[in-house]
Order: sequence, then C-alpha cells, then structure tokens
Amino acid sequence: MRLFIEKDRWVTGGFGRVYHGRVLDDRDPPKLVAVKKCHVTDHVEHPRLQHEACALVLLQGHRAIPDVYAWGKSQFYEYLALELLDTDFSDIKGKLTLRNLVAIAVQVLDGLEHVHSRGIVHCDVKPSNLMLGLEEDGRVRLIDFGICRPYRDPVTLEHLPDKGTPYSVGTSEYMSLNCHLHHSPSRRDDIESLSYTLLALMAGRLPWDTCDGDPRVSSQRERVVVFSRKKQWTGARLTGLGHGGVAVFGEFVDYARELGYAEEPDYGGCRDRFRRLITVPSISEELLSAVRLPESRSFAYAKGSNGRWMPTFTWGPAAPVDADELLGDEDAIVRTRLDGVDGVPEGQEGHLCRGCPPEVMRSAPMAAQKFDRTAAEMALESMFMGCGTRTTEDSLKVSA
Repeated sequence: MRLFIEKDRWVTGGFGRVYHGRVLDDRDPPKLVAVKKCHVTDHVEHPRLQHEACALVLLQGHRAIPDVYAWGKSQFYEYLALELLDTDFSDIKGKLTLRNLVAIAVQVLDGLEHVHSRGIVHCDVKPSNLMLGLEEDGRVRLIDFGICRPYRDPVTLEHLPDKGTPYSVGTSEYMSLNCHLHHSPSRRDDIESLSYTLLALMAGRLPWDTCDGDPRVSSQRERVVVFSRKKQWTGARLTGLGHGGVAVFGEFVDYARELGYAEEPDYGGCRDRFRRLITVPSISEELLSAVRLPESRSFAYAKGSNGRWMPTFTWGPAAPVDADELLGDEDAIVRTRLDGVDGVPEGQEGHLCRGCPPEVMRSAPMAAQKFDRTAAEMALESMFMGCGTRTTEDSLKVSA
C-alpha cells in the first residue's frame, strides 16, 4: 500500500504523531486514512507500532475497534495506516447529556468486553482514546492500543499471575489505584479507568490534579500526588448522595475498585445499570450524535477540586515493547495478515538530519543489531583522523 501524508494535518501522541493521509491508488475519490508515525531504530527488536498493529489485527470484527490497513518500517520510522475517525472526546466542548454519557458507557463496556475476550487489556482508557466514527452515526471507537498487553496465557487461557511492573502503566489521571501501586494490569483496571473517564466527561474534569501542572514536578512525583488524592475520593463522594441517576457513575467507581485481580467484570450487569437511566424508550441508548452534543444540566464536584491542563508531546526516542507485553509472534502476525507500506510515504516533511542516508522501507524483519565496539572505535578514529590532538581512547572518553 502506497501512502500520501498531509504534513500540515497532524496531532501529537505519547510515542509519535498521527497524520491525515490517503492511499495512492486508482480509486476516485481516494481512500482517506489516518497514518501513525513513530521513531524507531534497527536496535529495537519489538517496535511499538507493530505491537499496536498486531493488537488491532487480533481484535478486528467489532464495531468499537478501528479498521487497520497497513504497517511498515524503515531504518528511522514506523508507519501504521488506520481508519480515519472524527473527533475524540477530549476535544468536545461543553458537558454531555445524561443520554450521551449512557451511550458512551454502554458502547465502551461492550468494546472492552470484546477486547478482554481476546485476552488483551487496553491499559490506557481515557477521553482522548475514545473517538467517534465517520461512517456510522455516533459509534464510539476505542483507539491507541500502543501499551496494551495480554492478561492470560494465549495457549492455556489461564490468567497470568500478578508479577507486578517496574513502572505504573497508563495515564496517571485515569489509571487505576492498583496500577499506581505497580500491580500487573488486568481487566479490572480497564473498568476503573472507564469509570474515571465517564466522570471526566460528566463534569469536564477530575477532582485530582498534579500540582497545577508545575513543570518542576517530575513525572514520578506527579503520579504520587495524583494517587494520594485519588484514593481519598470514593464513588459516593465523587457524585454525592441524592443526585438521582448521577449516583450510578459513583457506584461504578466503587464496583471497579472492588474487583479482584483475576475476577471477570459483570459487563452485562454494568450496561443494564446505565441503560436504566434512559427513560425514553423510543430513542436508542446506543446511538450518539457526532454533530449535536447538547450540554447537560450543571454538575460540580465537591469544593476543593480544580482543573489541570496536559501538555502535548514531541518526537521522542524509540520505545521498544517489553517481552511481557507481546501478544504472540507479532512480526509474523502483522506481516501475514496486513498489507505492507510500499515505499516511504509521500508528502511528509523531512525529519532527518543533513548527512543521514536516505530513508528506506524494510521489506523483511530486521534482527536487532548488537553494539559492535570495534566498529564504533573505528568510526571514531576515522572521525578524528587528522586532528592530531585526540587519540581513539580520548575520543571514546569524550563521547561517553
């Protein structure tokens, strides 16, 4: 598949950028796609976008999962062509109606049940990872499977043990309390993240923040602050008593927090609780208008909560996938079940330094290259040859 990228239409993400693009073929009008681009090197054995492509391949067949078309990598970048969607819920202005919130809850619960049935947990459910589709009226898509991981053995289907993680997985504002404590992610954590997502969509923000976005506060310190504040808010406190149907959203928080590590959530029961909030039977609670999103009645958290902005990200270093995140032989799954990106996508701006070799797509798996000290020494020696003031040993010290 040959791609064209519109270099002026892109948004940033945690690992790279997402562009508007189109497929270069004989179709008229051309097929529009979203193209994710992420930095990679030949030293990365398990690339991040290939991991996401593998997850989407394994999850195809459900309306909450975006279509995936092609994946490819060069010596510098990965490219992933996906279904082009409309807008994510972090961009929606104003509060949603109760009917909107119920529709989102029902659809995302249905999508998560499908994801979990394939042995995968999303690990980053939040408003910006929920998008509306273009082709269907108001269907919600669950996007960004870049940090998803398995929660059960793909052969025995036995639940994996809670071995813990060296870091907390997810976005601090929306991650579960157990992920803050470095427990291995499981189904319960996606459900808890969804409960926080619904609260954020209902009120426009969450009542815990991270030192008002102070850039001097480290990411680790930020997560500690969020955790210490988040655990003080029970579901009842979040929604308050006597708020009628809104109390269901607080009860959902408490339910998610009480789930055991290997316990299967009651997806159907949760959907039914939300459906019962709909009092007009003639309108489907699963349909959500992508154009008209009226504001709901006013709702405010208890005194003491405040908002916080989240900065965007720029190009970052290559982000390899750890062994415990793999969903199988990801290279084989992607290369046998997806189209490849034929040639470097056209139209994009240059992101290579002067003097770099031309970007070339890899047509076959590249084994992770090992650092060759001898080759490095030879390169440094040739670099400083003729200077007369530095030896190879001195040069290595300078570059260390």
